[in-house]
Amino acid sequence: MDSNPVFLRFVVQYLDERHSETIRVAGAAFRESDALVLAEAIGPRVVLVGMSGSIGSALGLIADVRRLLPSLAVVAMCQLGSAGYAQAALDAGADAFVDKDLLRVDLVPAILQAACARQTMQ
Repeated sequence: MDSNPVFLRFVVQYLDERHSETIRVAGAAFRESDALVLAEAIGPRVVLVGMSGSIGSALGLIADVRRLLPSLAVVAMCQLGSAGYAQAALDAGADAFVDKDLLRVDLVPAILQAACARQTMQ
């Protein structure tokens, strides 16, 4: 989920074209409410939450996913990669945080690590 449609398309395309052997994109949403409904319907192992728009809304979505779908791993992404945003995402319940500027290096390892960590918690 990311409220920036250009960034959302980039992430989906990047994962589909370069990492389809290890990661399958099951869905994408622009709005927090759509993301939660989609996650409940599809049941992915990991939910990516972009913090492009309202930081408060993204943090709320992370908290909602954690509360309603505790088995899902959550990876937050933000271009404002300061420690404060990372800590806020983690405090809201994210399993990992990726700075959007380092996406090509950090996203796939964060997804795989978060999925494995959440799976072993169950």
